[in-house]
Amino acid sequence: MSRIRMCLSLVLVIAASATLRAGSLPLIEVEVESEKLQGRVDAHADNYFWLMGQDGRLHGVMNEKVKKYRQVSPQFNSWPATVLRDQLRREFGKSYDVVGTRHYTVCAIGEKKARTYAETLEELYRSFYMYFSVRGFKLNEPEFPLVAVVFPDYGSFARYAQAETVSVSKLLRGYYLNTSNRIALYEDADGVAGLQSQHELPQELPERLGLGGVVRSPFRPYSNVDLPAEAWRSIEATLKDTMIHEATHQVAFNTGLHSRIGATPKWVVEGLATVFEAPGIRNSSTNSGVKMRINRDRYVWFGNYCKSRRKPRSLESFLASDESFKSDILDAYSEAWALSFFLIETRPRAYAEYLRTIAARDPLLVYSEKDRVADFKQTISKELPLLESEFVRFIAQIR
Repeated sequence: MSRIRMCLSLVLVIAASATLRAGSLPLIEVEVESEKLQGRVDAHADNYFWLMGQDGRLHGVMNEKVKKYRQVSPQFNSWPATVLRDQLRREFGKSYDVVGTRHYTVCAIGEKKARTYAETLEELYRSFYMYFSVRGFKLNEPEFPLVAVVFPDYGSFARYAQAETVSVSKLLRGYYLNTSNRIALYEDADGVAGLQSQHELPQELPERLGLGGVVRSPFRPYSNVDLPAEAWRSIEATLKDTMIHEATHQVAFNTGLHSRIGATPKWVVEGLATVFEAPGIRNSSTNSGVKMRINRDRYVWFGNYCKSRRKPRSLESFLASDESFKSDILDAYSEAWALSFFLIETRPRAYAEYLRTIAARDPLLVYSEKDRVADFKQTISKELPLLESEFVRFIAQIR
């Protein structure tokens, strides 16, 4: 078969896969350069597509790079946890223990420690699910086991991150990556608390698309998380902070609150994670007062920002663009927390509808500034100046 005919046939296979979205999708195999990839086609354009593996890993594939393809099975099925655990044991070797819970599979050195991490993440998942379910958020059950890898030191973490094409430094304590769908952390007690995270896909495709490539953005996890000492034992505080924040990203991207392929405004992604950093949120059934549920660090910073630097009627520009996260990162994260907290506390059902609207967008379309503002107005409020006044006043009145 000629190269052109094969590429055309591949497009037809992808198109046929798309027509089956109401039912089951086939499991296909494509040979790309020297690698064979198996999965289902989750999204496709004229010259590239996203292939979802049975382990939950996303691969961005250019049509012209495909040498061969075949249908492996008429129905795609994710790997069960037992198969994934075996795969991880082969990947990381005998020195790592692999422990599973209902939703998580955790790799770490030391069975007891790995189990502590896994059980803690499972408890976080339950808290997350309960908190958002009672506020009208319809959460999907994760399709794939949620994987977390906790390395014993920075060196082993850095080697793994570099293999994932993640830029590393001592400021990077951990990350969640959309394409791998994994959390990676390290447990060096002398390390610096993580200041960065990677979890965003490129908005302009395919020019910025590399096979398995993503665009990464800076992040700073701020709050100390106060989990029971009995559960944590030897886990140091800086690792706790990073774990909570990155696990929140992972759960949100796997329960339908965010799209793993489509663009999501950074204030939404980081705002949700910083809201859930606060211990009072995760114990909200026993913390009925609003004050008990705030992220104290973000609350204080936002108050100072409003008094000295925040421009009046700047909400629309904040909604429209992620630029403030590049130029004024601390201000941007504090406003992301404040706006997300305000919406969850005062308009939970409208906020849930807003998240559903974003997640349901065509994942391959650029999310323009105009569309970002329009989606917010359609679901939250058409009167942005009035909403902004209420938002700023709500945060200021928390005592």
